[in-house]
Amino acid sequence: MSARTRSRILLSFALSLFAFLGVLSTLPFQEAQAVNPYLPLWEHIPDEDPHIFEDPDNPGKYRIYLYGSHDITVTAYCGIDVVVWSAPLENPTEWRYDGPAFVSKVYNTNGRYDTMYAPSICEVYFGQKYIDYMNAHPEFIADVNNPGKVLTMEEDGGRWYYMYPHNRGRNRMNQLARSRRPDGPFVEINMDPENPTQGMGVMGFDPCLFFEEDPTSEWGFRAYAYWGGGNASYACELYPDLYTAIPGTLRGGTGEDGFVPGGESTSGEHGGFNFYEASVLKKIEIDGVKKYLFIWAGRSGAEYGLEPAFGTKRYAYSDHPLGPWICGGVIVDARGPALDQDGKMIYTYSHRNTHGNIQEINGQWYVFFHRVTNDNPYARQSMVEPINVEITPQGDVLITGLTTLTDVNGNHYKGAEVTSQGWEINGLDPYKYYSAGYACWVTPAALMLPGVGATPGNRPYVAGAWDVWNNDNPIVNIRDSSIVGYKYFNFTKESGTKLDLYLTPAGQDFTIDIMMDTPWPAGTANAGVKIGELKVSRDAVQQKTRFTVPVPALDEVEGKHAIFFVFKSENADAVLCEMNGLAFSTAGKQVVPPAEPPVLSIWADGKPLTLPATPIRTPNIWGVTDYTHYMIEYEHSGESIPKIAASASDPDVKITITQATSPSGTAVVRFIKDGLIKNYHILFSYPDRPNTTGLVPSPAFSPVSKLVRGEPARVPVYINGADLEGFFVKLLGKTARIVDGEALLQFSADEIPAVGTYKITVVNEDGHYILGAGNVDVITGSAR
Repeated sequence: MSARTRSRILLSFALSLFAFLGVLSTLPFQEAQAVNPYLPLWEHIPDEDPHIFEDPDNPGKYRIYLYGSHDITVTAYCGIDVVVWSAPLENPTEWRYDGPAFVSKVYNTNGRYDTMYAPSICEVYFGQKYIDYMNAHPEFIADVNNPGKVLTMEEDGGRWYYMYPHNRGRNRMNQLARSRRPDGPFVEINMDPENPTQGMGVMGFDPCLFFEEDPTSEWGFRAYAYWGGGNASYACELYPDLYTAIPGTLRGGTGEDGFVPGGESTSGEHGGFNFYEASVLKKIEIDGVKKYLFIWAGRSGAEYGLEPAFGTKRYAYSDHPLGPWICGGVIVDARGPALDQDGKMIYTYSHRNTHGNIQEINGQWYVFFHRVTNDNPYARQSMVEPINVEITPQGDVLITGLTTLTDVNGNHYKGAEVTSQGWEINGLDPYKYYSAGYACWVTPAALMLPGVGATPGNRPYVAGAWDVWNNDNPIVNIRDSSIVGYKYFNFTKESGTKLDLYLTPAGQDFTIDIMMDTPWPAGTANAGVKIGELKVSRDAVQQKTRFTVPVPALDEVEGKHAIFFVFKSENADAVLCEMNGLAFSTAGKQVVPPAEPPVLSIWADGKPLTLPATPIRTPNIWGVTDYTHYMIEYEHSGESIPKIAASASDPDVKITITQATSPSGTAVVRFIKDGLIKNYHILFSYPDRPNTTGLVPSPAFSPVSKLVRGEPARVPVYINGADLEGFFVKLLGKTARIVDGEALLQFSADEIPAVGTYKITVVNEDGHYILGAGNVDVITGSAR
């Protein structure tokens, strides 16, 4: 196939795929995740912004909503969307995918979709003072898409959710979008009518909005903006449009002139401010005392014996949202500081950047941040750790981890410990299967010491994962002296304890020392306890294999303990194995690992096709917002339309096939397993005839685009091209079953809510799996 033909195929595919994906999301409710990372291992949400908001579908109930960037481009930061995950406040392990809350709709000056970096979310309450002020100042009408609009309390007051999705582009300001629901959809309101690729306002890189009610203000509240990157930080107070700076309030600059100083200063107990990026403003109140926290990613580490890096979260505190600030120190270092065998400070996990926030949940404070996988910064995962937050009688804010680390040189690391346990802060249940990717300690032969570090060629790492049917991150590139560790397991005294270790050998002789508490051998200053040993032969089959090791020393162990695996080989340069998973068992508890994903097969005219191992990557022109779409190019003679057939090794996998309608068309094979969908798009072409027909939009909502406020409505929703019989359509609190491809929703006049944009979804029988999503606008009668 010529390069020109291939290019034409991909362009045709891209144009049709974006329309197809605009109405479909296929990720479900997840099983409890009491681990780090706490979202599915195939999901990649960095730049975490957690909030507790009321559940709009269950008034009086609250959920933890997690917003962030979305690493779906794989070879670059972030993607074109902001997706939402949420969990019930009473159980922060039951995370549910709520779908894209905002998808880039604006092309930037290069003709490419905007990439959404590090979003900020804020809950906003508008009162009558705001309505009166805005109507008296039409230059600040919040929705530039409706110039001259008259604001009313009924339609515009009350609770709104504001999002600043950072549309990355040179010399461009951020978009501002809002929604009545915390899970969206969010709609832009600050795009310049004379330049629709440009957002109006003041905020730049890594934006943050802070809002608080203030009856002394002209409009009943005060709002502040924060942004900056590359050691330059800025802040200002905003007019009530929430994107225009009030003259005279802008503060900031580069280096020492920043809103908080940037650079790499290490002076003072807390190492200086060292601003780099990731501005966050948080208000806390403890025992009636209120403080404002400014949180950011700073170049930190030298103050506790490590080289400076911006994979750390720092904080400062003040009595006012614009300072002056007192430097507080490091909340968490994503590199996982620990002590080596001599008691010196080291870091135990590869790093790039980190971003995040803190949140109190059920009486315990947590810090949210991200780690890297795949040995690059483009497949980051969400992490959470418990912290202590205290306001002293003197008015100082102390944020520390649950433990303090002190090395032999007197260096103190007081931030959160990086662990594998996530929400299970008393330690993980050891008698379950865990993917190797939950490791919190992954170091190479050259320990991660200041000035030493490790290069990509000699360090093991957690491999990236994108298979929604396989919640697994293996650890790869394991060599002599590599260490893989898990903190912590909560053991109980049992008999007959064994360890099942799942490895894929690579044709080398090697030994694994199984260590408890630390990975260091007897006789060292920081020695651990050796509880077992595994020898693997070079003749071992080179496929995923369970190796069982008796560990009787654990029969008498109880409480929280770390477990480490130290790899040893006489061949220092060879890759020894891939580590896949682990589980402890006892005489009465045998752990069964999860089943391997089903084997899928697709044929074109009886010829087997090679299925890609990874889903479609996301060039800006395609608009992919999840990991469920795969592409196969198939060139044939052109004499007829190829006939597609498919099968799965698991008979419970549901298969639907949409055949192509021309020799240069596209066929779609959909596999559905436990509510999770994989779509394989087979693009046909033959000599000098590229694929031109695009994709069959299946499934898709019929165009239910508008409801009229104050008028009754009978809304039939048609689902075409997919076997979704028996599932349910949900809109504005109404639910209707899909029967013969149609669901009927009926609304009385008083059930049509305020003007705005609302989400319509297809869900499974128990309401958890979101199988499709679209938007419906509520308009006024005069606009029809």
